[in-house]
Amino acid sequence: MVFLVLFFIFESPIYNNARRALFNSLNIFQPLTLNTLLLGRNQIMLEENKTLIKALYTCIRVSRRFA
Repeated sequence: MVFLVLFFIFESPIYNNARRALFNSLNIFQPLTLNTLLLGRNQIMLEENKTLIKALYTCIRVSRRFA
């Protein structure tokens, strides 16, 4: 399962536009890792972690990957 999520978020050419939009919206959280996207970071505030989750949710919704 982790491989599929990793492929979808970081590699799949079909979702380049959605991925680019996600990474652009989260450029302040670089380097962006799968763990950061799925679990957040302990070193940042709750609101910033919510921003991460909302951006990932938006990426999935816009890409219609799981529709």
